[in-house]
Amino acid sequence: MSKKVNQYLRRDLKYQGVVLTDDLTMGAILDYAKDNHVNPDLLALQSGNDMILSNNYDNGIPEIKQAIKQGKLSEKQVDQSVYRVLKMKQKLHLK
Repeated sequence: MSKKVNQYLRRDLKYQGVVLTDDLTMGAILDYAKDNHVNPDLLALQSGNDMILSNNYDNGIPEIKQAIKQGKLSEKQVDQSVYRVLKMKQKLHLK
């Protein structure tokens, strides 16, 4: 959930693989999201994660779409995440 950690992975460690969250319905994450009036799914993507583990997709997907439309989440960043996930699937021979 930390943008700094994701930047460290990408810039300093030159990690080019997929970054995946832990469960976004854990208490501390939900408390933080509630206190800051933000959707945890959106926050995870804005922090630089490529894939998220969430059971809140009914709310998350519309929030993510809206954030892209409003420029709060870069479409380029989403495209880069999709590319990394597809590249990983190809490497693992998954369809």
